[in-house]
Amino acid sequence: MREPASDRARTKRSAPPRVVAPPNEIAPPPADWWVYVLTSKVGLLRTYVGATTDPARRLRQHNGLEPGGGSHTRAHRPWRLGVVFGPFESRSAAQRTEWEVKRLPGQKRLKWARGGRPRRLLLLSNSTNFGSGYLDHAMPEILDFLGGARRLLFVPFALADRTAYTAKARERFARERVAVTGLREGAAGARQIERAEAVFVGGGNTFRLLATLERARLLAPLARRARAGLPYLGASAGTNIAAPSIKTTNDMPIVEPSRFDALALVPFQINPHYLDPDSSSRHMGESREQRLREFHEENDLSVVGLREGAWLRVEGERVSLGGAAGARVFRRGREPEEFAPGAALDDLLAPAARGAARKTKDSARYATGAARRTTSTAPPTPPRRPHARVI
Repeated sequence: MREPASDRARTKRSAPPRVVAPPNEIAPPPADWWVYVLTSKVGLLRTYVGATTDPARRLRQHNGLEPGGGSHTRAHRPWRLGVVFGPFESRSAAQRTEWEVKRLPGQKRLKWARGGRPRRLLLLSNSTNFGSGYLDHAMPEILDFLGGARRLLFVPFALADRTAYTAKARERFARERVAVTGLREGAAGARQIERAEAVFVGGGNTFRLLATLERARLLAPLARRARAGLPYLGASAGTNIAAPSIKTTNDMPIVEPSRFDALALVPFQINPHYLDPDSSSRHMGESREQRLREFHEENDLSVVGLREGAWLRVEGERVSLGGAAGARVFRRGREPEEFAPGAALDDLLAPAARGAARKTKDSARYATGAARRTTSTAPPTPPRRPHARVI
């Protein structure tokens, strides 16, 4: 019997599950590539990482139940499937993630195998330095951060002319042999995020950026992927929304998002384009330092005043300050602290900082709820399973 047209349409739109668990219950489509992590408790706790189109078959091979298992896994059987990441649309994309997992030292690889993929963020204060071209001042750091990724999903929502903005980013990264695709709104955009190798959120107006992500129901998918280890590159407004909220932006509220809560990829606030007080100026308005002190009259979170030309790089539980300029860190009830390029700011990720971030009603819950609350003409994104799960 021929199924109704509405059922066929729903079937066509459905996305494949992103995690296979356990392998003998659900088999991934043979055309897709997957990265798998095996664990063994024979002797020391060991792991093995591989890429395949059929994790269930590879598990049987590694355990000697079928021919073709690798020699590295013969001595430590039985193996069990710890986690499967994917699907990836090509073998090369899967091998990049496989390499990323393999390069981790022992304990960090084990943490990944238990589902704790480390976050990777590069947060630029600005995209253009005076006297240089677009992203020129940070491009060596960007390329090092992207590693083997050669496709970049660009989020142009902070500017009105998204087409021109995407073309600008595409032209700049084409010189580095990195292909750029612009993010679309709605369900199509959610699928783009799920398949992305890396994402770049460009600068502009932070309020417009956040409001558009809310309206397009893309805040939750972006937050979920970035927390699961998707390389996240932000500049200016894109750096602002990596914080728990956008309360420390310099932008004017030209549009009104439903709330100020953002992605909460780090448990501290950031103030890009930070300007030091000028004692010789005749300007009688507030300085940036005064505004951040006002923020601490009502809020607990630490704030990083990131000067132009500076950036923060977050790798797991490590935060380093890079670029040509330093930064000032503002903490409630304390005098600002000065940090030079190369400084480690790991303490900003300490439990105390994370506890303060939870007082802002953690954007993880908000981002998911906002996607349901926000009205949009786009079709709702179907619920997805977690990107990775321990078996």
